[in-house]
Amino acid sequence: MRPYWKGYLRLALVSCPIALHAACSTADEEALLAHLKAKQAGVDQQPRQTFAPPHRVVNLMEALRRSVAKDLRAVVPRRRAGAVQVDKPA
Repeated sequence: MRPYWKGYLRLALVSCPIALHAACSTADEEALLAHLKAKQAGVDQQPRQTFAPPHRVVNLMEALRRSVAKDLRAVVPRRRAGAVQVDKPA
C-alpha cells in the first residue's frame, strides 16, 4: 500500500524518515466481515499475515541511551590503574 505522505522527523541532529499510511482499506474491512461471519458460523480460519515485517526498525530510546552513555564515557576522566581512592570523612 502506498503511503499518503512521506517526510522526515528531525530532532536536533537526528533525522528519521516517516511515512503515513491508512489504518485500514476496504479489502481489510471486507476481510474482517468475512472473518466475523465465519466465526459466527463456527468455521475456524487459519490466521494469515497481512503485512510484511519492517526491514530496518530502530528503537529510538535505545539509540539515545547508547549515545548518552558514549558521551558520558568520553566526559568522565578515567582513573589510572595504580591510583588509590581515599574516602573523605562525612
